[in-house]
Amino acid sequence: MAHELADRRDVDFVVFEQLDTQNILKNAKFDGLDQKTLERVITEARKLSLKEIVPTNVPGDREGVIFDKGQVKVPACFHKAYKLYCEGDWIAVMDDVAVGGQGIPAVVWAAETMI
Repeated sequence: MAHELADRRDVDFVVFEQLDTQNILKNAKFDGLDQKTLERVITEARKLSLKEIVPTNVPGDREGVIFDKGQVKVPACFHKAYKLYCEGDWIAVMDDVAVGGQGIPAVVWAAETMI
């Protein structure tokens, strides 16, 4: 079965060639980050997506989300993927290191969310 992710070469082309993200890394805000680090972030995002998130698409569509008595209930398959997403600090990937984030540039965050 074909996966639903953007081609990795296309992602790298847009992030590193079209948008010239290496130039953004010259900003002091991103000290300690380099292209290799950003490539690893994208790789790990793809792994999480393929292994945990993409498999929730079909059952998630079949079961749907239910709003009942003021509560939102999501399909059970979402819980593990969300837990791993949180444990991997993907929620804070773009937040400043000073507040517990990873300090990754927004362009990589955007690529990671659209993978």
